[in-house]
Amino acid sequence: MTASGCTTAGVRRDGSTPARTLPGGTTCCRLASSHAELARVDPVWSAALDARTSPWAVADRVAWGEAPIPARLAGRTRAVVERALDRAEGGEDRAVQIIHGDLAGNVLFPSTGRPVIIDLSPYRRPVGHATAIAVVDQICWHGAGPSRVALAGAADLARAVVFRIVAAGLQSTGAGEAEAARAGGLVIDRLPEG
Repeated sequence: MTASGCTTAGVRRDGSTPARTLPGGTTCCRLASSHAELARVDPVWSAALDARTSPWAVADRVAWGEAPIPARLAGRTRAVVERALDRAEGGEDRAVQIIHGDLAGNVLFPSTGRPVIIDLSPYRRPVGHATAIAVVDQICWHGAGPSRVALAGAADLARAVVFRIVAAGLQSTGAGEAEAARAGGLVIDRLPEG
């Protein structure tokens, strides 16, 4: 245990602990309930947020059919994105709110008190999308088993795969994009038909 009360390995210098290092199966999916608190926030959604052009903002719009797949994505990467988009039908009519689009690694767990969410990556989407991003991150990059796909809806998972692959493709020189496509393909292969 650290002076700040965290009880896991991988403690940061400030005494906080990233979610991915927690033992005992604690996952960021359990933190999706934090979105209930975000639902109570009624911010004025700025047009500047909609105009963002970062790789993640572009990837979000591609995942929701609001922008085309960037021409830079080709070959296997493009094929996985197209496959995922084919599975991303439905759910557009759900209520939207502010969500955290990057929970993995951005939740600190002190031994006393509630988890603290840091580095907010705001998007205005259904809560299920945030859960799906956390599930995809767990499966693809944090060693969780494929059974986690049961924690989110198939369309949300497909959009989360698109989000991660496109963002990786727009910011990498190739290796990150290829890994994202490989990992995303594994998630898409495990989605229930429907």
